[in-house]
Amino acid sequence: MGMFGRRGQRRDGVEQPRDREFTYLSEAEAARLRVLVRDAFAGRGIEVTVESGRVTTGSGWRFGLTNLAAVCHNDRRGPRGWPALVDQHVDRAVRSMDGPQALKALPHEQVLTRLHPRFIPGEPRLLKAFGYGPVSVPGLLEVLALDLPRPSTC
Repeated sequence: MGMFGRRGQRRDGVEQPRDREFTYLSEAEAARLRVLVRDAFAGRGIEVTVESGRVTTGSGWRFGLTNLAAVCHNDRRGPRGWPALVDQHVDRAVRSMDGPQALKALPHEQVLTRLHPRFIPGEPRLLKAFGYGPVSVPGLLEVLALDLPRPSTC
């Protein structure tokens, strides 16, 4: 196919209207990402309610989309690679629903070694989820993130 056959799909330009939740994506890109997420959950028999920055299952589990949106944004393949990234992310999310809860399954010492600070913009739209975090520096909240071990695959 020649030297340009494996090039990533083009991203929307900065002149396109930006998504309110994920400003690094255009409105169209963010809408496509949300559809991919909904379809990936549905393909596993799980219906979700899609909100701007997260999805919620019927049983009340909530999964944020911020990290996934950032991973997709930074993927060099462009939107062509998003379905695989979304599929992997949803697999991890579903495994976390079915498996033991990390805070209950890991020894206390391991939990402590896996906690790391995460800095979140102190924007009003994020305060609902992360408002418990103290202001670290003006404009940033400091919250805790738990870096979980990857499950072993056979």
